[in-house]
Amino acid sequence: MSQLEKLLSGLVMNSRVEKAYVFDVISKIYIATDNSDMDHFYELCSDAIDVVIDVSRIYSKAGDQKSSKPEEGTGVPYDAKSGAIIRMENNYVLHLREVDSYLALVCLMRSDPHVNNGLLEYNFSCFKKAIAELKARHPPSIRGKLGSRKSTAASVPSRQGTRTKEDESKRLL
Repeated sequence: MSQLEKLLSGLVMNSRVEKAYVFDVISKIYIATDNSDMDHFYELCSDAIDVVIDVSRIYSKAGDQKSSKPEEGTGVPYDAKSGAIIRMENNYVLHLREVDSYLALVCLMRSDPHVNNGLLEYNFSCFKKAIAELKARHPPSIRGKLGSRKSTAASVPSRQGTRTKEDESKRLL
């Protein structure tokens, strides 16, 4: 199990989360998930990222000042303030949080009025710090693969769907 999967599994155990993913925001492909068996929420999580980006484009200042130079960034208005809490009819709540400028943490949990939101936010911030520490321990060429790359949306691979364990390990190593 990779370090990223271990971090996600720890988050699941300590936060009453049922499923957690780390997504690449541009390609909407998850790069890691916890070890639980609930993998049927992938498309829902990917759609939630689209919703956050679309709403951010409408309401952000960056959306008003669209860059004419594609090399200045991805054009995706996704930053440290990006996030969402979506309550669904099936008694689940989807939490989406920014991890860094290219990664999102998406968690699914049962709707529960007894959930301590402060504790949940604290665990999210601890997870974000752990990812930053994980990136800092790796050489710069590896760190780029964990989300600190500068690319445009045109350079995203066209392959859709989930990555295999082999793909994940190549990406993280």
